[in-house]
Amino acid sequence: FKGTEGLKYFVNVKKLGDDLGISGAISESTADRIKQNIGKNDSLTDISNTLYYSAIAEMEKSDKASLLSLVITGGWIESMNIVTNLVKKFDVKNPAIERIAEQKYTLDNLIGYLDKYKADENVAAVSGQLGELKVIYDGLKEEASTGTMSAKNGKKVLGGGTSITITEDQYKAISEKVKSIHDSFTMAK
Repeated sequence: FKGTEGLKYFVNVKKLGDDLGISGAISESTADRIKQNIGKNDSLTDISNTLYYSAIAEMEKSDKASLLSLVITGGWIESMNIVTNLVKKFDVKNPAIERIAEQKYTLDNLIGYLDKYKADENVAAVSGQLGELKVIYDGLKEEASTGTMSAKNGKKVLGGGTSITITEDQYKAISEKVKSIHDSFTMAK
């Protein structure tokens, strides 16, 4: 971050915290640390991480866990939307596409997390949208790979686990559903 740009960013974070009712996560001493460290990216990264965990703790402490589940889901959908928009041409060996396929497990965990708060109608609605995405992900083929040993830079690396195969049609379906969910979150009704 550079000077005023970094300060504006943290002012906006503070405003969002106020709007979410978790402004206690950003103490006066943290605000002072931010001002003193503008331009020092490593320090600001540490402060950001501290703020992230403070915000989570504040939300859990103040009975806003259902809101937290929506914030986490929104972040995940935003990340997925960014990555799918970065891929210009399908290639099964593209690391971004491999990561998108591997999000099958993250999605399962996210839906499980949302299920805890389904009594909240907003959480239930979002969970339903993710359920539609899960249907697509459930069509991806999983294969157990055997354990292998290889040497990298003089170190032994143990391989194995599960690999996920994604087709171009599945990738397109995931991308379209992610965009649809993303747009439903960001478009004014």
